Formats: sequence, C-alpha cells, structure tokens
Amino acid sequence: IPEIAFDGVSFAASDKTDMSKVVSRKVYVDGTQVNDKDFFSGSYIFPGTVGVNGRFTYVDCEYQIEGFPGEAGKVVSRDVVYIYPTKPIANFNITSNTWKQNRIIMVENTCKAGNIELVTDEFPIVAYEWTYGGDTAQLHKGTDTDFTKELLYKKPGVYSLTLRCKNTLGKWSEPY
Repeated sequence: IPEIAFDGVSFAASDKTDMSKVVSRKVYVDGTQVNDKDFFSGSYIFPGTVGVNGRFTYVDCEYQIEGFPGEAGKVVSRDVVYIYPTKPIANFNITSNTWKQNRIIMVENTCKAGNIELVTDEFPIVAYEWTYGGDTAQLHKGTDTDFTKELLYKKPGVYSLTLRCKNTLGKWSEPY
C-alpha cells in the first residue's frame, strides 16, 4: 500500500499478499470497514477532509488464513498513509517600502513557495486570477504578469488586490 495519497484523487493501492491460503480479506480505513475490492480497485478515494496541512490515515488489512479457524488464523497488517491536500494556496508579497500615491508598488506572486512542492509537482498551478479593488481609474500598471506586478495609484484611497490560483485538478484556491 503506498504511503502517499492526494485528497480527492484515486488511490492506487495494490495487495501483493499471496492469496492462495487466504479465505477472506477485510480492509479498514481509520477503523471503518470498506469494501476490499473497491479499496484495491485503483479508484478508491479516501473520505473526509484533510485541511490545509493534510492528515494521516490508518489502513488495516485483516486476513483469515485457511486451516486456522478464528483468531488463530487472523493476520492483520497496518499501513499509515499520508493524504496531502490538493487545493492550492494563493499568496503574494508586496515588496515596496512605500504606500504613497504616485509611487510604484511592487507585487510578487509567491504561490509556488506557499504550496507543498510534492503536490504542485503532481498537480501544477496552471492559472492565476488577480482582482483589483477600489477606484481602478486611479490605477496605472507597469509590469503586469501573473508573477510580477508594478502598480501606481494616482490618488490616495483604499485599494485592494486579491489573488486566486487553480491547479490541473481544476481546484481553485481561496482568495488571498
């Protein structure tokens, strides 16, 4: 059983046990029995939520061995699987040291650093959505890419900037 799974993604578990002497097999995920054929089908998806940091789950396989009735023939193996979150996390840094009008404000997309590398290697971020708030008529843009922004506001005011990102699973981050 692999040690790594991804939230909402099919889990490719396989059982390499010699089944020639096995009468029955039961599979438990965190103490709850699941259909063993479904679990080892390659399309099993772990239930529940994982949060932003992921979570551990326990997988117990219980085998009843032929010729050994009851507890004498019961063999149990336990595997620990870590389920990584697949929802991306958007974030950026404002690298300017001034907030005054008519001064350039530098913004740097830091989504790559804010996500788990193992997850983004498997499910890369493929889209970014920037939203500008406040009186956008006062906004002048210099460099304007998904990764670097140069912003200049002509008049004082309250302005906002929001970023969301999407990965190859089609999952969007919360606004940052």
